[in-house]
Amino acid sequence: MNTHFKNMVMQLSRPPEQIKKQVSSEEYETFCKEYVFDRLRDTNFGVAFCKRFDIFDTALLLNRSDENTRQYIKDVGYIK
Repeated sequence: MNTHFKNMVMQLSRPPEQIKKQVSSEEYETFCKEYVFDRLRDTNFGVAFCKRFDIFDTALLLNRSDENTRQYIKDVGYIK
């Protein structure tokens, strides 16, 4: 097996590391209300969340539905 490919598979197979940054529920609610302006600029929810809170998470950068992204944010533990 190609070493680079093997390393990539091993890295992606590991559980995600602890979340280093969390936002308060108040900050998150404010972001959700203000997101309408980002939506008008055709920015998806995950990208807007990452920009607002200076977070880099490749799963949030995927272009998926806002509902799925919101659930992911809650499930992973970005909200205190």
